[in-house]
Amino acid sequence: MFASSKDTYQNVQTQIATTDKAIDAAVYALYELTAAEIQLIENQ
Repeated sequence: MFASSKDTYQNVQTQIATTDKAIDAAVYALYELTAAEIQLIENQ
């Protein structure tokens, strides 16, 4: 039972991380940010 919950948790965490990256990319494109600007934001 614990292993199943752990797998579910890891799958959800992976989906969240993937979605976060997609949202970030969409926002960067929307604001037409340069690679240098994106690097500044991601390194904060």
